[in-house]
This record gives sequence, C-alpha cells and structure tokens, in this order.
Amino acid sequence: PGSRCEGGGPASEALRPLAFRNRPFAGYGSALHITLPEPVTGGDTVVVEVAYRAGAGPGVCWLTPEQTAGKQKPYMYTQGQAVLNRSFFPCFDTPAVKSTYSAVIKVPDGFTAVMSAINWEKQKDNTFLFKMPRPIPSYLVALVVGDIVSAEVGPRSRVWAEPCLIEAAKKEYDGVIEEFLATGEKLFGPYVWERYSF
Repeated sequence: PGSRCEGGGPASEALRPLAFRNRPFAGYGSALHITLPEPVTGGDTVVVEVAYRAGAGPGVCWLTPEQTAGKQKPYMYTQGQAVLNRSFFPCFDTPAVKSTYSAVIKVPDGFTAVMSAINWEKQKDNTFLFKMPRPIPSYLVALVVGDIVSAEVGPRSRVWAEPCLIEAAKKEYDGVIEEFLATGEKLFGPYVWERYSF
C-alpha cells in the first residue's frame, strides 16, 4: 500500500510506501493493517492506494458457456451479500461503513461489463469505466461480465440479459419498474440513484 496527504504541497502528491501486515480473517479474505507515516487528525484527507489480486472466493461466481442461456460464452458475476465482497476487493465489509467507488474493467471482445454504479462509459478497447459517487455499503458493489445487452424498460430503467433473452426480459419488465419506482417515491421520497438497471 501507498498513501499521500492531500493539500499539503508538491511533496504530498507523491505516493509513499506504507508498512503493512495481513492477518487472517474468517475462512476467506484477510485483514489489512497499515501504519501511517505520521499522525492524522479529524478533517485531514488521506488517500491510500492498495494494489491487490483477487483469487477464488465465495463472492465471485463463474458460469461455463453450457450453464448460460446462449451456450456460447462464459459468464461471471459477483454476489457480495452479506459479507462476501471481501473476497473480491479490499473493503470494510460491513453495512456500517459506506464509501464511493470507481473501477476500470477491461474485458475480452464480445463481452460487456456492468457494475452497480450510476455513471459508466465504454471505451474503444473494451474497457469500461464506472463511478458510484454516492456512498454505499460494500455489499452493494456488484460486477457482471458476459455476453449481455440492454433494453430500456422505462424512462429511468434498463434491463440487462443475454441476447437470446433480451426480448422476453423487455416484455416482462416494460413499464413495470417505473410503477415500482413511483410507488417507492410516494412512500419514501425521491429515488436518488438516477437510474434503475438490473
């Protein structure tokens, strides 16, 4: 891990290596303990950058082509509830801690990546950029990679499915999600997530 303090001049912009230890935590994942180079006080901003690799874990699920509806390409999805996202990325895996996130996901040609983010963009080389500017608990961070396409099913909702299933999915959900959102807004106030994609 490396860190920098924001707003402290040119030297503060460079990442500095941090002392760290990994300690076992549950049957999967580990607790990362870092030592900051100097004390911080309330109101300080510290940026910590962690390089990591995710291996096999209970939060990442793989389907072979034979297990998909189209039978042509594999499919990967994450399932973070309740505390499984710690096997997918470094996080405070508790609903009590909320954070924003951004991600850059590169996938092979013929595949699409979708995340539980408000903003997303596809670039030329099949790289997808995602940003969730609203703080959420880590279990709500989700990723799907597969041979998937989308269809609008309302003014602010979209369904994702394999190409062979998209028309059936669109027919099933067309207009229904907007009714759900409108009912929720009557009960709880405005829907703050902008779009509902599933």
